[in-house]
Amino acid sequence: MRSQEIGLQKYHDDCYPVISSNKDTFERLAVLYAPICNDLGKLRAKTLEAASTKLKSNSTRRNELLSEVSKRARHQLEQAKQQEKTAEDATDLIDRFKKLVRTT
Repeated sequence: MRSQEIGLQKYHDDCYPVISSNKDTFERLAVLYAPICNDLGKLRAKTLEAASTKLKSNSTRRNELLSEVSKRARHQLEQAKQQEKTAEDATDLIDRFKKLVRTT
């Protein structure tokens, strides 16, 4: 088994040309794409700034909408509770009516 092992130097000698050629290729791509990356960063910063400005400028409207949605949600919750109470009352009324019919 020991005789089948590949020495470190042999492994290094076999891999070095591939690694160095990939490094050169990566460096060429980095030079090629650097302007694109810089523009992308500037565009991202500009987009975020525009979104932040819009968010700040519409804070009053956003708060009004939040209040309106909150009121609607409370109203719907109250309606659901009322419907649940009505259903319970109806069930109770039906039970009482059945008892009344059975006793007569």
